[in-house]
Amino acid sequence: MAHHDTGDGTDFLSRARNEPATVPVSDAVSLLTAPEVVGRDGLVGAIVTVIEANPDQRDHAVEVLRNALSSPDPEVRNAAATVVGSVAENRPTLLSALTPSLVECLDDDATLPRINATHALMEVAPHAPDASARGVQTLAEHLESEFPNLRELAARCLLAIAQADSASIEPAVPALLDVLPCERTGSETEPTDIDVPGKTTPGKSPVTERMADARTRRLRLRVISAETIATVAREDPSAVPLDDRLLDAIEADVAVPVRRWATDTVAALVRSDVDNSRLAIDPLVRVVGDSNAPLAIRGVAAETLAHCAEIRFEETTAAARSVISDLGELLSVDDQTARAGSAALLTYLTERFPDEASVTSTAIRAALDAESDSVRARAAFALGYVADSDDRRKLASLRENDPSEAVRGAADVALRETNGDPDS
Repeated sequence: MAHHDTGDGTDFLSRARNEPATVPVSDAVSLLTAPEVVGRDGLVGAIVTVIEANPDQRDHAVEVLRNALSSPDPEVRNAAATVVGSVAENRPTLLSALTPSLVECLDDDATLPRINATHALMEVAPHAPDASARGVQTLAEHLESEFPNLRELAARCLLAIAQADSASIEPAVPALLDVLPCERTGSETEPTDIDVPGKTTPGKSPVTERMADARTRRLRLRVISAETIATVAREDPSAVPLDDRLLDAIEADVAVPVRRWATDTVAALVRSDVDNSRLAIDPLVRVVGDSNAPLAIRGVAAETLAHCAEIRFEETTAAARSVISDLGELLSVDDQTARAGSAALLTYLTERFPDEASVTSTAIRAALDAESDSVRARAAFALGYVADSDDRRKLASLRENDPSEAVRGAADVALRETNGDPDS
């Protein structure tokens, strides 16, 4: 039986709901350019349903959507970008050929097409990183947009591109770092473009809720930006400068995820550049000694300081001398990262300050029984400088019987530090 649309999309919407596989994709998508239909409720969702039900007609969909994305009508461009983004959420590769058109829409004169093109690009970017990379500079500019949702989508899109090809994000690093600093409480201006539910939380005014929502959006933006910077730093540390914004974030940021990503970034930068180690020592020491900081972050800081000590032994150990007792506590906590980091740094501090480091000997001895080979090996190294006769016998046992070659080797080195005699 032939189907005849009434002209307002009524028949199409019905068929899309009930028999989407029978609707030609080119016919469905062409409705985006029909002025009497384009704004109709349910149209975009119906078109998405038809496209997903007919993946073999992808080429037809791409052709019509490409034309719609360049339409002179902003409502058509917005509807097309929304369709691409909605399809890409479930089938990210189906319309990835439209990536260049989405990149062009990032600069759209109208706000909604710009926002929805950014969302669509975020979904397809992992599958079309080269084409998506052409939009990096524009996305970096959107991080300063007056519209919070566009700022956040731009950051998410940059992260998606970075996870596929971190090198392409390097031009956006300065803008991402600009996002990083923590806003002071109350410093956000009242938002003008956030939808606020009709009902407010008891005891809170609509203005208070808008301010809280703005701060939440700002926090999400900062977390995403921090993760993107860390992603770039892992692959190419030279692309990220170690400056006060990162060092402030590892010490004082109230947002734990921002602090965690910033600490990971600093760790990568320190490992890649000798000069970075000099800049990072004092802030890292303060992180290790901060009892309010998350254990894993303190552990990463301690591990990074251990790397600094390999390069700048005198300077690092002198600075870290003040946190010897903190390291003993970290070595005893139930957090693998904290234990590994503290054990790594103690290997250097026990060498330089054996008398002071002896306060950690109980924790070091306990760490010899840790499940982690790395923790046991580092604890064995550290114990070599503060060992008594009982410790030497334990080290001798590890040297002979531990299942880990790394631990056996560390115990052997530690015993040689104590003249090699378990009974001396």
